[in-house]
Order: sequence, then C-alpha cells, then structure tokens
Amino acid sequence: PADLYERPDNSFVAQFIGENNKLLGVIEDLTDGKALVRLDTGEFIGYVGLTVPVRVLPFSPCVEIGWRLAHRFWGKGYATEAARALLGKGFSELDLRVVWGETMAVNLASRKVMEKVGMSVVEEIPTPEDMQGAQGAERGGLRFEITKEQWDRR
Repeated sequence: PADLYERPDNSFVAQFIGENNKLLGVIEDLTDGKALVRLDTGEFIGYVGLTVPVRVLPFSPCVEIGWRLAHRFWGKGYATEAARALLGKGFSELDLRVVWGETMAVNLASRKVMEKVGMSVVEEIPTPEDMQGAQGAERGGLRFEITKEQWDRR
C-alpha cells in the first residue's frame, strides 16, 4: 500500500526498545500493531505487531507476531530487531506463553527473521486463499512458534 512509503509526523514518535539502535521509534495505537520509524531520519519503515487472531485456530488461544516493511528497508535488520523487542515484551510484560507466525515457504527473508529470534517450524500449512495468486503459492507456507521457555533459554 502507498502508506508504507509515507513519512509520518515525528510528533507521534515514542521511544522503542531496539537492540541495534537502528530502530528507534514507533507510532503508537495502531489497530494492527505498531508503525515503525527511525528517529534519526523520521523515515517510515513499516508495521510490526502482536495480535490475537479473530478466527479460532486448532492451537487457540494464541498470539501471532507479524511484520510488513517497505521494500527499501528489507535486509537491514529492522524486522529482526522489532521482533526481538516484541517477543521480549510479550514474554516478560504480557505473560504470553506461546507466540506464532506464518509465512509462505518461498519467503526466505521472513523465515530467516523467525529463525534468528528463536522461532522454529512446527508445521507446514496450505497457502491461504488470498495468496493463491502469489509467486510460490504452490509451495504452501510454514507456521513457526516460540514458547516462553524457549525464549528464556536462548
């Protein structure tokens, strides 16, 4: 969407815990998560969030982690940094027991982020209907998961 490339108003930027000092801010209170920005440039990076799915899943109750970054910010460590910060907050402050995420099997970048933050593949999943036209849809997807105990051991 076009809004992935717009620059937000810096007056809405709040401090965000980042491990590499690359990701320094979020715009708070978005329905689907947090809008990420860099405080040093004010550039809008994308979205990251922890959400409770509205649909009932075989492994409910559950919390999903997800992100979507503007293409020019791929491969720079922002998704990994944001995911680590969210998982840390989720397990330490929100008392979550398990967090999961899904990606298409061909999305090697998202798979790598999930692996870097300690998540593991728990099952292969079919490609959702809304993604059937995407390149690589025939390969399906993967569901990753991390428990609080796994997070604490890393």
